[in-house]
Amino acid sequence: MDSEFEIDRKIEGSVTSNPSFNFEEIPMDMQVEILRKLDPQTLLNVYQTNHQFRDLIKEKLPNELKKARFELQAFHKWRSYLKYFRYCISWTDNFHDKLSAKFIEKFTSIFAQNILEDLKEYFSSHSHEIFRR
Repeated sequence: MDSEFEIDRKIEGSVTSNPSFNFEEIPMDMQVEILRKLDPQTLLNVYQTNHQFRDLIKEKLPNELKKARFELQAFHKWRSYLKYFRYCISWTDNFHDKLSAKFIEKFTSIFAQNILEDLKEYFSSHSHEIFRR
């Protein structure tokens, strides 16, 4: 007989890779626990691609779904910040003068301000989780 861990791994693999997997054979509380163990990106992928789990995730794991969406949004936002920052640095590499130094200084202060605002937003929206830990 398989251990609980092995059963979880088999089910988790089926959940994420096999949309036709019959998850209904497993008790509801075990289904929720297995879905809760998924990382946020995988949970969001399962929610978006597997209609069998959409209602279950929406009903039983609304906070995890919200967190996964927030993390994905933050990831794309930071990726665009970094791309723009790299572009600006490569553009100013050709100009070693006071103007480019001022530009980099101004951009990094704006970049740092955006980081602080995003952190404030994250901590204010997730403060109940942080203090619970």
